[in-house]
Amino acid sequence: MTNCTITDAINTIINGDHLKDEQMSSVMQIIMTGKATDAEIGGFLIGLRCKGESVDEIFAAASVMRELSSKVDIKDDNLFDTCGTGGDGSHTFNISTAVAIVSAACGIKIAKHGNRSVSSSSGSADLLELSGVNINLTPPQIKKSITETNLGFMFAPLHHSAMKYAIKARQDLKTRTIFNLLGPLTNPANATHQLLGVFDKKWCNPLIQVLQKFNIKSAMVVSSSNNMDEISLDCPTHISELKNNKIIDKIIIPEDFGIKTRTNPNIKAANCEQSLEIIKDAFSNQNTDATDIIAMNTAAVLYLSDDKNNLKDSFKIAKKAMQDGSAVNKLNQLIKFTNSF
Repeated sequence: MTNCTITDAINTIINGDHLKDEQMSSVMQIIMTGKATDAEIGGFLIGLRCKGESVDEIFAAASVMRELSSKVDIKDDNLFDTCGTGGDGSHTFNISTAVAIVSAACGIKIAKHGNRSVSSSSGSADLLELSGVNINLTPPQIKKSITETNLGFMFAPLHHSAMKYAIKARQDLKTRTIFNLLGPLTNPANATHQLLGVFDKKWCNPLIQVLQKFNIKSAMVVSSSNNMDEISLDCPTHISELKNNKIIDKIIIPEDFGIKTRTNPNIKAANCEQSLEIIKDAFSNQNTDATDIIAMNTAAVLYLSDDKNNLKDSFKIAKKAMQDGSAVNKLNQLIKFTNSF
């Protein structure tokens, strides 16, 4: 296979046609094995975005990334990820990481996939590292962390080293590409359940279809009306839900969790330090806007974990985990465990 495959693919998408699975897989293999030039990669990514990425193209690309990743070999029928795309420009504190910690405190096994910040005030890796967590564990150590603490963090660059070949082209483009969608779809531990936030509601249904093709047991892809990649406290949230192999598109509001919609909630963070401070306050039995938005998103995880759970009761369970010290104890346990190697 030669680099002209990318040229063929570019010509196809310029004509407005979707790539077949094998075409997309071939191009991704070329890109992620260092056999494409930056110009070829850039042209392909821009062409794909202008056409609009299809479900099959996203699935094929994510499949190649999964194939080339350094995996965490853990067999668990109830393994969750709470990874979002980021890039929503909302500048909130790191909600998804707090949700991972509270979910683990509630007994859910979490394989948290994440990275450093690109455009937000703090990425999950930045926040956990600042809190004292060792984020540079090997796959066997991460497996042990999940088994013993309910929570393991997988630092994306350590698991997706092939991504290095696309970095220069992506940096030069300075715009969103298919790679912004792929991170949450390529969990190295093959999580069986997922709460996935996305920066634009137009991607909720396509991404839930991709997760369905990966045989995910249950999932929600969420995007608020103001394009935050979380379930929102101040506006409706668009959701595509996968349960029992059926996809349902719906809208939820804070009242579905038993609380009132807030105007201008205090959830912004200027930097990683402030993000961690907000989370620690939420974990210290302080009834804040941050507490409630963490509890809402954790409630979605608990809801997905068991057909018997509902959002209102799950919200109360999540909030109790922050009020009774379970959440902060879980964070401290993770810090101690990851530094024991």
